[in-house]
Amino acid sequence: MTPLDSTGAAYVAGNFAPLMNEVTAFDLEIIGRIPEALNGRFFRIGPNPVDEPDPIWQRSYHWLAGAGMVHGLRLRDGKADWFRSRFVLDAHTAQVRRVKPILSTVYDRARHRSDVVILEARDFVGEPLATIRLPVRVPFTFHGGWAPDRGAASEQPLI
Repeated sequence: MTPLDSTGAAYVAGNFAPLMNEVTAFDLEIIGRIPEALNGRFFRIGPNPVDEPDPIWQRSYHWLAGAGMVHGLRLRDGKADWFRSRFVLDAHTAQVRRVKPILSTVYDRARHRSDVVILEARDFVGEPLATIRLPVRVPFTFHGGWAPDRGAASEQPLI
């Protein structure tokens, strides 16, 4: 095992290097032909640290733990309409990117159900702005992001 293998450094370099900004791209280059019947969205979700890596942090970094990013490609009528990359908005990512408010799921052991809490990013140690009681328990492995409504439902991107 090399020193590179014993740290998280291998998972924040080269093709594993995190994107530091969200991306939106149109007019994508296409080589070949996209079948016109292939209509929908292709998503990839993976790790993407939101901070610049530092040597102390890399000692305990694992690429399947921590912040992530969703990448999406929209195909319609033989065209690639758009590509987007968006951070999965957890409390740490929202604070680093100065995004507010923060939405998160919280497990309520007494009810064996989950709640969605809405927190103010600049004061997320205070009381939630709102708590939404869910009728089920959302597993801890669940990750999500916020997609605000924009225009007609059939045209709005999911990410």
